[in-house]
Amino acid sequence: MKSTVPNILPAPPSALRGGLTSLALPTLLSSLGSSITNVSLPTLAQVFGASFQDVQWVVIAYLLAITTLIVGVGRLGDIISRRTLLLAGLSLFRGLRANDVKNHAKEIIHCLN
Repeated sequence: MKSTVPNILPAPPSALRGGLTSLALPTLLSSLGSSITNVSLPTLAQVFGASFQDVQWVVIAYLLAITTLIVGVGRLGDIISRRTLLLAGLSLFRGLRANDVKNHAKEIIHCLN
């Protein structure tokens, strides 16, 4: 009896790079959010006149919120598809960043000069 094994061709390198990039960028954005929060702590302490230990609660609250949302968002990804949820999240992030740049363009240009 002859066995039939499907002939699976390897993906071209460009497709592999594109797939790797599309998965690496959201991971970068996730860790970037934590980094931005940590970098802003001294400024928050100065602006609000609080101690550094007091504003560290900002990072703890941020990480707690992210951690508690993971299970629910994972389930939502199972229901509506992970790809759709990933693209919606990236679109939301991109839209918020574009809005932020639009609203603070003068400050950004001033900082660059």
